Amino acid sequence: MQKTSPCSLLPLLALGLTLALAACKPVEGEPVPDWPDDVGEPIVAAPHVWRWVDFPDSACADGSATGIGVNLSPGATKAFVYFEGGGACWNYETCFTLPIAFHLDGFDEGDFEGMLSEVYLSQTLFDRRDARNPLADAHQIFVPYCTGDVFMGDAVTRMRGPLGVIEREMHFAGAANIRAFMRRLAPTFADVDHIVLSGSSAGGFGAAFHWWTIKDFMPWARVDVLDDSGPPIDPVGGRWVEWQQAWGVELPQGCVECDQRVGAIIEHAMRTLTRQGRFGLMSHRQDGIISAFMSLSPWEFEGRLLDLADLADQDDGIQYFLVDGLLHTFMILGFDGVRARDGLPLWRWVEQMIDGDPAWSSIR
Repeated sequence: MQKTSPCSLLPLLALGLTLALAACKPVEGEPVPDWPDDVGEPIVAAPHVWRWVDFPDSACADGSATGIGVNLSPGATKAFVYFEGGGACWNYETCFTLPIAFHLDGFDEGDFEGMLSEVYLSQTLFDRRDARNPLADAHQIFVPYCTGDVFMGDAVTRMRGPLGVIEREMHFAGAANIRAFMRRLAPTFADVDHIVLSGSSAGGFGAAFHWWTIKDFMPWARVDVLDDSGPPIDPVGGRWVEWQQAWGVELPQGCVECDQRVGAIIEHAMRTLTRQGRFGLMSHRQDGIISAFMSLSPWEFEGRLLDLADLADQDDGIQYFLVDGLLHTFMILGFDGVRARDGLPLWRWVEQMIDGDPAWSSIR
């Protein structure tokens, strides 16, 4: 089935997103991508009110279904999609003995209502009343994290515990869930021409990894990534290969050496995505949480982060905002008080990115 310009889809959505999509005329001069065969119905919700939407075809680590939170804005041409953070695991020790990932026993509507009100609604980009928010009128989507795989997984993995006696099963379904969510979000966003994909910590890694996924589902839209403290750098030794094997990672098509180096994913983005969208990375230079996650000292982490910054300097579509110190994340703790040495506030840097301001540039 063929995908057309968003304007030509609007009448079809009014009729229920029928199979007449195939008859729509494509935009002249643009390639005609395939619309997924199993696209679902658009999500409907009261304006500016949070609603939980169950997805029976999704899974948390324990196999239970999950969903997403939506807050729709009538007439919006932008959408803000936020991936929750919360650790990661890849073997019996990290998943069960000393669990270092959140919500492995499920995430439902009750969890959503608690997490949203207690943690996330104070973020600048969720606050529709904050004058600093360039996404105040955008659709808002909250994607919970309950798979332990930084949203990269598509595998059911059996793990053996001490002495091989205890065996446990993990549903690493983070990537599969995103595809399930997008089968309904894509038709919901048929009139949207700008997606800001974001997340903190594990959610930042997930946002970066799914730049391609969202673009595949919505090829007509500009897709930006605002990565909060999930820098795509290589962990110690063979851990990247270990993660891929445990989680069942499916790498972006045509991504050369991505199975060997995390940094190759950014190189692939520079070849395929940065002409149509922007990638912004926020990180503390010696982030104590991510450095430990990657089994790096804070100073080893900083060295690899600066190598990534050097690579980013080759592409105007990728910029970064680096701050001294061992702290972790910005969006959850708030933008207030975070400034570059020249006085530029972090919220203004984010605004420049989203608004397409040519003054947007890296802060090292």
